[in-house]
Formats: sequence, structure tokens, C-alpha cells
Amino acid sequence: MSRAPLRIATLAGDGIGPEVTHSAVAALRTVCDRYDIPLEIEALPYGAAWYLATGQAMPSGEPQRLMRSFDALLLGALGDPRIRDHEHVRQIRHSLFVQLDLYANLRPAQQLLPALSPLASVQAGRARVDIAVISENLEGFHPDRDRRVRVTDDEDAHVTEEWHTPHLVSRLIRFAFAWARLRGRRRVTLVDKTNLVPAHRLWRHAFHTVAVDYPDIAHDVRLVDTVAHDLVRAPERLDVLVTTNLFGEILSDLTAGLVGGLGLAASANMHPGRCSLFEPVHGSAPDLVGTGRANPLAAIRAASLLLDTCGHRAAAAMVDAAVMASLNAQVTTPDLGGRATTGAVTDYVVRHLRTSHLLPDQV
Repeated sequence: MSRAPLRIATLAGDGIGPEVTHSAVAALRTVCDRYDIPLEIEALPYGAAWYLATGQAMPSGEPQRLMRSFDALLLGALGDPRIRDHEHVRQIRHSLFVQLDLYANLRPAQQLLPALSPLASVQAGRARVDIAVISENLEGFHPDRDRRVRVTDDEDAHVTEEWHTPHLVSRLIRFAFAWARLRGRRRVTLVDKTNLVPAHRLWRHAFHTVAVDYPDIAHDVRLVDTVAHDLVRAPERLDVLVTTNLFGEILSDLTAGLVGGLGLAASANMHPGRCSLFEPVHGSAPDLVGTGRANPLAAIRAASLLLDTCGHRAAAAMVDAAVMASLNAQVTTPDLGGRATTGAVTDYVVRHLRTSHLLPDQV
């Protein structure tokens, strides 16, 4: 019986997006070929060029088509200085996240090489970083909730509202505990700021309510400033962090910095059982376009997250091993201290995938 194809839509986007997406697709095609996974890929044209030519971020009804037709979306990067306030970025991400209901953002940060960490405790082997930051994608602070309020005859105050809905908060927290259990993680920590934001008490109530259903997983609650301190002083004490969109954006960049920087950081925007979106955390870096200095490893690791989430865990592990091999061989771009070009790193990873022994299927 033939296997169902893995259906992926790629949105390479702007700046270095097309370059790193090319690398990720090359890795995907190679590892899927090794594991006999039928692969169907459609390249989407959306980004700054499309927006400037058509005046719209994407056609009406396109998110619904993507949800019906694909298992996953692979995004390169979005952002172009020609477009004021990156309006096309906001529209594309809002359309996809809202209409696909991609409520959970997952950003894992795992220590690969101790030398890549700025922490002496990690480099000396006294600490190890293996942290997942899970944050809410659809609530909290968002640009479309910004407004002005006249406070004097000649001055406006800018107000951005923070929204938290009980059932959506509970849904995200339940996702975090379920993900932790599936991955054999030991602890889930809620990160909030209840001493300054009373609305965050809603998160604490939901957290303690959901935790009752996961007695096998330890849980605790910490203020965001305490967590930021602990990430630098004792990162080995932290495991899975669940938090708001604002805190998630900040803490996930910090955790990425602890293990090598944004050139290695991948993320997943998820709704279990539905088409989800995978991407590198870095931006479009227009100054790096065509220089050969763009690091493709974050995009390749996003492809690994995609494979893992879609049930192809052995293939995902093989991609991770190929990335690790490139780091060990020091075949890396300048941001990681290497001298290799984007293409050379990609070629090394693909060659490793072609020649390595197949890893057994993982339960």
C-alpha cells in the first residue's frame, strides 16, 4: 500500500527568505527520498513583490485553501524596507494565524555545541540548555488593538490592549502539558507578571486547573523577570515555559542566544491535527541577500520540526543529525564563526543526508 504524501506549501517571502527556503527544501527532498516519504511541494508567491504588484497580501480565501490542501506550511522570512511598517507581513501572518487558528507558538532551544553558548557554565559542562518556549499566538498584545486617546488639548496617549480569554488560555496551557508529556519533559513552568498585570491571574487559575490532569509532570509558576534571571544563571533548571505572546517573543530570543543565536532558531505555529506553519525565527535580513552569508540552518531545523510534527520522527532526527554534523565539522556561516557560504552549508547537510545510515523509526 502506498504511503500518503506529505503535502507542503512553501512561502519563501522576502530578503534571504528564498535562499534559506531553498536550503530547507533541499534537505526535505533528500531525507524524504531516503525514507520513501512521498513529497508534494507547492511554492507560494506571496511576499513584498506580490504585495507591491497586486496591492494585497494574498488572495481572499487562500488560507482556507491552504488548510484544506496541505499538511504544513514552510515560511522563509518576511519583511521589506520598501513597504511602510511591513504592512504585508502583518496581513499575511494575521490571515494565516487567525484563519488556520494557529494558537500555539513553539520555539525549542537545545544546546548543540557548548562552545556556541555565551554562558561559561554551559561551556564548562556545568549546565545544559534544553528549553521549549510555548506562547499564545492569537491573544495578548497585538498591533490591531492599538488606539489613541486624547488626554489633553494637544496630546494623545497611545493605548495597546492586552486580551486574555479564559478558554483560549486554558487551551494553550493544555497544549503545553500535552506536548511536554509526549516529549517526556519533566516540568512545565508558567511565566507571567501577576504583581503588575492583574489579568495574568487568569493564567494562574487556568494553569493550576489544567495541571491537575497531568500529575506525572511537575509544574510551577514564576514571574517573567525571575525567569530571565534564571535563564542566565541556571538554565538547566528550566524545561518547558508557557506564557503570553509578548513574554514568549522576548524569552525565546534569549533562549536562542544561549544556544548559538537566531541562525539556529526554528519555530512552529501550531494547531494539533491541522495544517501548521514552520519557520526560522530570524528576519529577512535584506543586507545579506546575495552575499552567501545567510545561515540556512534555522530554516533546515524548521523543516525538521515540520517532519517531527507530521509524524516522521526518524526523518526529523536524521535532519537534526546532519545539522549537528555541519557544526562539528565547522562548516558554518560567519555568524557561527565559520567561513562557509549558504550554499556550502546546504551542500554539506544534503550530502550528509544522502550518505548517512537510516535512523530507526521512533515511537
